[in-house]
Amino acid sequence: MTPSVLLCFRSRFRTYLRTSIAALCTCGVLLLVPGCASPPLPQAEYTTATPKAADILTQADSAQSPERDELLAKAAAIQVNSGDTNAALETYGKVNPAMLSRQMLADYVLNYAALAVAHDEFFLARELLGKPAINQQSAQWPASQQAQLLRLRGDLFALLGETSASITAYTQLARTTNDTGAIQDIHDTIWRVLNHSSNQHLLELHNAATTRDLKGWYQLALVSRREQSNLSHHQQAITQWQQDWVDHPASLALPSFITRASTGVERVPQKLALLLPLQGPYATAASTIRDGIMASLFNTQRSGATAPKVEVYDTTGEDIVALYQRAVSEGAEAVIGPLRREQLEVLSRQPALPIPVTGLNYLDQETAQTPGNFYQFGLSVADEASQAARRAWIEGRRSALILVPDTTWGLRARDAFEQAFRANGGRIAAAASYEMGLKDFSSVIRPLLLVDQSSARVNELQRTLGKALEHAPNRRQDVDMIFLVAYPNQGRQIKPTLDFFYAHDLPVYATSHIYAGIEDPRRDNDLDRIRFTAMPWTLDADTEVRPGKDLAPAFRHLFALGADAYQLQQWLGLMDTLNDATFNGYTGTLTVPTNHRIRREQPWARFRNGKVYPGSGFRDD
Repeated sequence: MTPSVLLCFRSRFRTYLRTSIAALCTCGVLLLVPGCASPPLPQAEYTTATPKAADILTQADSAQSPERDELLAKAAAIQVNSGDTNAALETYGKVNPAMLSRQMLADYVLNYAALAVAHDEFFLARELLGKPAINQQSAQWPASQQAQLLRLRGDLFALLGETSASITAYTQLARTTNDTGAIQDIHDTIWRVLNHSSNQHLLELHNAATTRDLKGWYQLALVSRREQSNLSHHQQAITQWQQDWVDHPASLALPSFITRASTGVERVPQKLALLLPLQGPYATAASTIRDGIMASLFNTQRSGATAPKVEVYDTTGEDIVALYQRAVSEGAEAVIGPLRREQLEVLSRQPALPIPVTGLNYLDQETAQTPGNFYQFGLSVADEASQAARRAWIEGRRSALILVPDTTWGLRARDAFEQAFRANGGRIAAAASYEMGLKDFSSVIRPLLLVDQSSARVNELQRTLGKALEHAPNRRQDVDMIFLVAYPNQGRQIKPTLDFFYAHDLPVYATSHIYAGIEDPRRDNDLDRIRFTAMPWTLDADTEVRPGKDLAPAFRHLFALGADAYQLQQWLGLMDTLNDATFNGYTGTLTVPTNHRIRREQPWARFRNGKVYPGSGFRDD
C-alpha cells in the first residue's frame, strides 16, 4: 500500500477522535464517525451534563455488573472527551462487553476500536471488530452504526494487509447506501485496496470468493491487469466485463480510474526515445533496463496492439540537453531516461520540457522544483526501507536491530528505516553493516546480538560466587525484530547465523533484494520465515516479461524497472490528473504524487519451507 493511502486509512481513526471530541463537548459522550467527511453523530442512550470521570469510576468500584460495566464505558467516553485517551484505553479494557446493553455495546465497540487504532494498538482493534458475537449482534444495531462498523473493518483490515476481509467489509458497506457519491467513494477505495495485491494473490482470492460481489471485484481487477499494457485493449476488456457482470455493483459505478482510463487512449505516445549510457560503468545496468523496455514492448505487440517506435540514444559523454532536443526534433513524443543522476539533474533545471521525461533515477532533493513534464522513477531502496518500517510498526514491532551492506545504498536504506521507524515512536537498539564480500557473518552478528555480554555476565557471577554455573549463552532481549538488506546468497548465510546465535524467534523484515525471482527451495530453506517487500514480477510465475535466469540478482529488478518505464508512458497523464490513481507494475503499485516523484509500494511475501508465498504474514506460522 502506498504511504499516502496507508496514512489515509490510519489518519481516519485519529480524525474520528478529533471530530468526536469537538462535537460532543456538550453531552460528554464519545461517538466515532468513520469516513473522511463528518456526517451527523448518532446519539447514544446515555447522556450526562459535565460529570467527572473520576466520580464515575468511584461509583464503578462499588457497583456490580452490569451497572459496573456501563459506568466504566461512560467514564472512558468522558476521558476521551477530556483528552485523556491513555486513561480511556485502560478504562475501556476493564469493561466486560457481554454486560452492556445493545446500544452501549455498539458505542463501546466503535469507540474503543477507533481509539485503539489511534494509539497504534492495531491488533486490539482487530480483536474488537472481528469477534463473532459482534457480527451477530451488529445486525440489530441502528443502520448508521452498522455502516460505521463496516467502514472501520474495511479501513483496519486494509491497513493490516488483510485484503479479503477488507473487501468483504467494503462491499457490504456499499450495499447499505443509495447515495451515488458514497457508493463511488467506496468503489474507489475497494480499487485502491485491490491494487496492492499481487496477481497470484488476486487469483487465489478470486478462486476462494464465496459471494458474487467479491468474485466480480477480483475478476475485474484481474481483467484490468491482463490488458493494462494497451489502453485500447484495456477499454475493450472492461466493456466485456460489464456485459458479463451486468448486475454487479461495480458495473453500474466503475472505479474512477477505470472510467477515466477510457479517455486516455488517444494520448499514447507513438514514438519513444531512450536516453541511456551504452558504454562505461553504467552500460550493464542500462542494457538491462533497455532489455526490460523492449520485452514489454514486444509483449504489447504479441497481444495484437500497436506499439510505439523506439529510438535509443547513447548518453555517454553527451550533452544531455542537446540529446533531448535532438530526440524531440526527430519526432519523439516521450523520453525514458537518462539513468545517471547527474544528467537527470541537468534536465530538471530546464525552464520547460516540450515532451515528458521519465528519468530512471531520483534526485537527492525530494522537494526540488522541476518542470511540469519531468518525472522521476527508480528502484529506491529508501522507499522500501520506509515501507518495511511502517509494516513492522503496524505489526506491533517497537524495537529494532538493523543489518545492511556497507555500501552507499545500504547505508541509505539504514537511514530511511531508522527515520521512518523512529517517526512512529519505534526504537533502534543497534545497527551494523557488513562488507559485500563477507563469507562468515559471525563477527558482525554476534556483537549485534550482544551474545558475548551474556557470557561475560555469567563469568563475572561465577567469579563472584566462586563456583561454576550451568549456563547457555543467549542474545539481547530488548528487541523484537531485525531489518535486513541482503541479496539471496548473503541472506542464506545471515539467517542461519542469526538462528545460531539464538535469534531464531526474531521476525526479520527484508527488502526485495532478498529474492530475485528464481525458485530454489533447497537453498531458500535457509531464508525461512523472512518477510520481505516483493517485486510483483517475482511472485507471478505466469508473467511473460521476466529476465533470463543467468542475469545476476543485482540486475534482475532493473529489467522490471525498464518494463514498467515503458508501460507507464500511456498512463502517466491519467495518473497525474486523478488523485490516488495507481498502476500495477512489475516493480510494485505505482502512484504519481504532485511532485512527479513516482512512488512505488510493493506487496509483501515471506519464505516458508523454501518457497515464497504472497501476503503480509503479520502472524508467525
